Amino acid sequence: MRTPDDLPAVLSARGRLVLDIARIHSTAVASDCKPSILGISGVDASGKSRLAAELRDAFAVLDRPAVVVSVDDFHNPKETRYAAYPDRPLSYYRHTFDWQRLRQDILNPVRASRTSRTLRTSQTLRTSQTLRTSQTLRTSRTAPSTPQWPLELTWQRFDIEKDEFVDKAVSRLDMDSVLIVEGVFLFRKELAAYFDLKVWLDISEEECLRRAVARDSSLFGGEREVVRRYREKYLPGQRIHVELDDPQARADVVVDNDTWSQPGIAAMGGRAAGLD
Repeated sequence: MRTPDDLPAVLSARGRLVLDIARIHSTAVASDCKPSILGISGVDASGKSRLAAELRDAFAVLDRPAVVVSVDDFHNPKETRYAAYPDRPLSYYRHTFDWQRLRQDILNPVRASRTSRTLRTSQTLRTSQTLRTSQTLRTSRTAPSTPQWPLELTWQRFDIEKDEFVDKAVSRLDMDSVLIVEGVFLFRKELAAYFDLKVWLDISEEECLRRAVARDSSLFGGEREVVRRYREKYLPGQRIHVELDDPQARADVVVDNDTWSQPGIAAMGGRAAGLD
């Protein structure tokens, strides 16, 4: 299997960033975390989906198949997103996404595949060392079943513009695959532990607004409406997330992504602490 050090050194700043994250992943994530789950989060318009696609391509070059899942597929219907709270920022934070469905369809199956393999391996080792044939057979009957590879993940995509489920998505993971999950609010308290490596994209509110205007003006009906929505809903909702969950502190890698063409790693902690 190729490593990030095998790739050319002459790269753009973004190319170097992507390879640096791939290198950190290969070093920091334990060998028994297979398939691994890499989370990419940040405020709206921080560049999450773009980095996810870049990392998927980088892992492919390194002979590590990668699958990207977007939290956007897990939107709640409009009646759920807006019914519970008249306070739109709080409703945005609490009710925009169906986190239970994300856990059920994506995160739990991947974690369960690793748990089954780890338990079966450890029980086999203990059995071979200390128990007789009859005990080995008993352990084999009670141990979790070995998952079938590739591991198939299926989930329903939700189209927020149509406000309905539109189709079924299917992705398959090999044991050495990297599952990349990208989206806002991922590092909230109830989800953070699922991720073997957490990457937070840090941008200023001013840069967030600039990118949102460029990206969402046609969707929302013009620059003025984009700015209004972001100032009244999206940015205050992100401030709630920061106050309640401190996602940047939970991250293993913090990326300064304010200047698109010149990103860089601003801080490393958690699993990445102490790595160069």
